[in-house]
Amino acid sequence: MLRYAFLFFVLSPALAQSGFDEYRILPEVRTIHLTFGIDLAFLDDELLVGMSGDSREVVYEGSIEVYHEVGGDWVAKQTIRPSTRYPEGFFGRSFELAGDHLIARAPDSLYVFHKQEGAWEETQVLPFPGEREENYGWDLMATDYHVFAHVADLGSEASHQSGVVVYRRDGAEWEYEQLVVSPEESGPQFGGDLCAIGDHLFIAAPQVNFGSYRGVIYVYEYNGSQWSQVQRIQSSASSNFWIQGGGLACTDTELLVAAKGGGALWRFEHDGAQWSSTSTISLPSQRFGHSLHYANQTLFVGGSIFVRRPNGRLHQKPVQVVYRRANGGWKISTFLQNNFPQEFEEGTFGQSLALGKTKIAVAAPFSSHGASKVGEVVVFSDPATSTQTESVPLNTSHQGISVFPNPAGSFATLEVASESPQELTVEAFDLLGRNLPVEFYSVSPNRWTIDTSMVPLGVLNIRVCSAGGACSSKRLIKADHSP
Repeated sequence: MLRYAFLFFVLSPALAQSGFDEYRILPEVRTIHLTFGIDLAFLDDELLVGMSGDSREVVYEGSIEVYHEVGGDWVAKQTIRPSTRYPEGFFGRSFELAGDHLIARAPDSLYVFHKQEGAWEETQVLPFPGEREENYGWDLMATDYHVFAHVADLGSEASHQSGVVVYRRDGAEWEYEQLVVSPEESGPQFGGDLCAIGDHLFIAAPQVNFGSYRGVIYVYEYNGSQWSQVQRIQSSASSNFWIQGGGLACTDTELLVAAKGGGALWRFEHDGAQWSSTSTISLPSQRFGHSLHYANQTLFVGGSIFVRRPNGRLHQKPVQVVYRRANGGWKISTFLQNNFPQEFEEGTFGQSLALGKTKIAVAAPFSSHGASKVGEVVVFSDPATSTQTESVPLNTSHQGISVFPNPAGSFATLEVASESPQELTVEAFDLLGRNLPVEFYSVSPNRWTIDTSMVPLGVLNIRVCSAGGACSSKRLIKADHSP
């Protein structure tokens, strides 16, 4: 395993600098179609990594790999497998922590593990109800006292109904409580994304009536023994909910939903009677919102930015934009991206993500290494908790700056050609020399996303200055179209 140090700069018109490390974890097993990092979770000082095989090739049974940090390195500690083997490799694709229990799904059951004397041991098997021996599903979500598992097929070929199986904790044991069956309009994708706030459960259906892509969110309320539907939230033509594969997240008090192609997240809060839309959260561009993760007052939104390859061509690079709570709302804190040598496909970077006490783990489970698609996990030191600082050598000579696309909409990318990382101040001015309220968000030491959403259309001067006083400028035209 290789370890690299990397510096992030989060720059607004005033200079800000924070340094932190990232660490790359690759699986010891290298075989074709292995999805290392398909799911992630932190528990205290342990990182749990799901690793499953591809069902088309019987090459790996699937497991949950346990890592812990030793002297700055992440070292394998335990391999978790169920008592029943699944040669198609399905085990390890989805798991959740429910209090002190680890719940992992397999084709026909949920497996419960409990940590005893430093190691995870299987304690219970929870079979899925229904006619089928195997029932593949997508999402699994847990609270301290409930586990919710999506099942994609309840056995009725005519209705194509899916559902959500609910288990309730009673002391050290879990017991079946209820099967929430999909409404007829929602089809088999009902339950593809789940989250909960208190006694309210939100079940997403990305597609309704077998053709409409305006998603629906079904709201269920718990009365102490049963979950009953109390509300149906329908997206509109202007806010087509992007809730397939991770566009739904719950905080302590609000429901967040990605709007497909809308460049925003919709916020819903409970007004005492129902969940109502209160506001939106602006995203860097329409290329963001395909995945949402929330933990510890931090929101991660998946998307992509344009970067320029050595051959001069633009390339979409996946990133995670990090939001922190600020003044009752959400404000961008930084961007995360994979900065290791790009010998692999990285389009799934951010498909799974976990936030620990001081670390952030982001996976690219379908990345390629040579001829094999095995996946990888990148562990970042959380800049909000890191106390690490590093001195950066100053380089007063700029080889030039570039801004693209140009003209642009509300967002563009700034690149500074420089031989080494350096302290830089970035500002924006109008043609009269007046400072403009433009935000600059770092995505690498010499690259920033420019947010011009708060300034009118026209020409902007982007100026980059080093601590030694050397400055370079570039003009950016803000047009009336989105990026």
